[in-house]
Amino acid sequence: MKQTVKGHMTFVCSYDQQGFYWKFAHPSGTLFKGSKKVGTLNPDWSITSIQQQNLKMRLIASGPIERTFDLRDALFQVESHKNGPYANVRYIERTQSRGGMPLTKCSASQQGQTLKRPFEAQYIFWR
Repeated sequence: MKQTVKGHMTFVCSYDQQGFYWKFAHPSGTLFKGSKKVGTLNPDWSITSIQQQNLKMRLIASGPIERTFDLRDALFQVESHKNGPYANVRYIERTQSRGGMPLTKCSASQQGQTLKRPFEAQYIFWR
């Protein structure tokens, strides 16, 4: 089953020995099947269906950087559920991402500030 996710990736301006950079903080978004909302992508990398079924995802693989401003393709392992719209889903694959990554580095004057980058991607649910 394939669904579209539209949302934001949130970053915080941070500093380390290599300088200032946007550190990933969390995702947020909405899942759509066609034009119908079917769920929510939560900041803890879980998905909640409109029926309140919760899928906890864990990143297990990511693809190469295709374009620096797009999210990488990724594969997530999912805790299995026995009923509901996502019954027995074991993996979720993120593909065809557009956006989601910062376009520039941050600066000292932005330290501690947040940046939200819009994205859209296909999420494929594998049983």
